[in-house]
Amino acid sequence: MPRIAFLRKILEARPDEGLDPVKSTGAYRIAMMGGLDNVTLEQLFVPPEGEDGWSPAMAWWPTAGQLHRYYLSYFGENQPSEAVVTVPPNERYSATLIDTWEMTETLLSPSVQRGDVLNFAPKPYLALLFKRID
Repeated sequence: MPRIAFLRKILEARPDEGLDPVKSTGAYRIAMMGGLDNVTLEQLFVPPEGEDGWSPAMAWWPTAGQLHRYYLSYFGENQPSEAVVTVPPNERYSATLIDTWEMTETLLSPSVQRGDVLNFAPKPYLALLFKRID
């Protein structure tokens, strides 16, 4: 039960409006198109509506949040050692690494922006939390 309590605490600290899927992520696009067999690479790399002109940075992980305020990405069993920050341009966020197995939160950076690269030890069941600071 401690892990459930840990995750509950994180989810209860979300914005009052709740968490909505971030539709510009690769995971969301693939799911909405019925799986990888139904997606072309071009469809994944075309900027989503509203993101034309943004510097290229693709979020591949399932992400939920409130646009321009709060983003929570979960890596699941994937074990990346770095992640490109894909928040909207000209906005700054704090970046926190969440280890859902060890039940820890580690501030990776007090201030990141789109295109920055975050490095961390690869492990399964990690999440990244971005909270807007400006």
